[in-house]
Amino acid sequence: MTAPQLANRFAQVLIDTAIAHGFDVKTIYKASGIPPRGQRPGAVSYSSDELAKLSRHIKLLLQDEFCGLTATGCKIGSFEFMCELATAGPTLADSLHKAFRFYAILSDDIRFSLHTQENNTFIQVQLTAPELDRYNFLSEWWPFVWWGVASWLIGENIHCLGFEFPHAPAVAIEDYNEAFPGPCKFAQPAVRFYFDKRYLDKPVVRSASEVSSFIIVRNLDFGVVPGVTSQIKQRLHHRLKNIFQSSKQFPPMEDIAKEFCLSSQTLRRRLEEEETSYRQLKEDIRRDVVVKFLKMPNVSIAEITLQGGFSDASALARAVKGWTGLYPKQYRELLGHENLH
Repeated sequence: MTAPQLANRFAQVLIDTAIAHGFDVKTIYKASGIPPRGQRPGAVSYSSDELAKLSRHIKLLLQDEFCGLTATGCKIGSFEFMCELATAGPTLADSLHKAFRFYAILSDDIRFSLHTQENNTFIQVQLTAPELDRYNFLSEWWPFVWWGVASWLIGENIHCLGFEFPHAPAVAIEDYNEAFPGPCKFAQPAVRFYFDKRYLDKPVVRSASEVSSFIIVRNLDFGVVPGVTSQIKQRLHHRLKNIFQSSKQFPPMEDIAKEFCLSSQTLRRRLEEEETSYRQLKEDIRRDVVVKFLKMPNVSIAEITLQGGFSDASALARAVKGWTGLYPKQYRELLGHENLH
C-alpha cells in the first residue's frame, strides 16, 4: 500500500472496532506487536507492515475474520480454508465459484458473486447489514482481497479495469487510486471489482500446501500479491513511491537492489529488459507527485517544492518545464482554464 492516508484509515478503523468490542489500546498494540503511540485523530500514522499486523491480530483478538463489523462474524481459519478449497478448481472461474459458495454456506452477512458481461467480468460484494460496516471498511477491503486471491491462484497480477463503491471516499480519491491496483469510482450502484473475462479461463497453478505462505502477509502493498512473480518494474515502482512519500528522497540503487536480493548490475539489466531504468522510475514518481499537487490550487509552490524533494523553487520550475513544456504557474493557469469548460 503506497497511500499513507488510506493505510492510516484502515488501521484506525480496526483499532476503533476492537475498542468498541471492549479491548483497550494498550492491549491492541501489545497483541499486534507494534509500538504504542498517542491516539489524537490525524496525528497517528501506521506503516504498511503495521497495518498487516493490526489486521491479523485484531481479528484474532475478536475471533472474527469480519472484524466485528457484521451481525454474526466469521470464525478464524475460514479464509485459509477457503483458499485451500479454491486451489482445487481447474480454472479461475471454477475456483471463484467454489470460494463464493463456501462463504454463502458459512455466513449470511456477506455475499460474493461473479458476473460476466460482453468483454468484462466483475466480482460483487454485498453486505446484508451495511449499516454495521459504518466506516465502509469491509466494502473497501474485500474487493482488494479478491483481486489478491484471484491473482495468486493463477500466478499473475490481474490487470484491474476498476473498483466501484456506493459510498463517498473517506480520503482523497488520489489516495485510493495510488493504493488500489486500478482506478476507483464512488457513488456507484454496488461494490464491484472489474477485470477482463479472459482471466476466468486461466488455469489455477496453486496447491493447498502453498496457502500458508500466501495468507501470512508481512507488508500490505496493494499493488503486489504475495507469491506472484510480477515485473520488477512494477514492484520497484511501488517500493520507491512508498519510500519517497515518507522521506522525500530515493535510496541509492545499490541499497534497493539488496532489498530485492539482487546485485545492482542485475537490477539494472532487468529494468533495461522492461524498457526502463532506475533513473526513469524515480523521475516518473517525482513527476506524478508534483503534478498531483499542482492540481491543488491551495497548495503553495513552496510546499510542492518540499513534497517533490527539490532543493528550491527554481529546480522545481525547471523540472515542470521539462515534463509539461510549461512553468508551474503556467501549468496551473492552463488547468484553471480547462476547468471552466
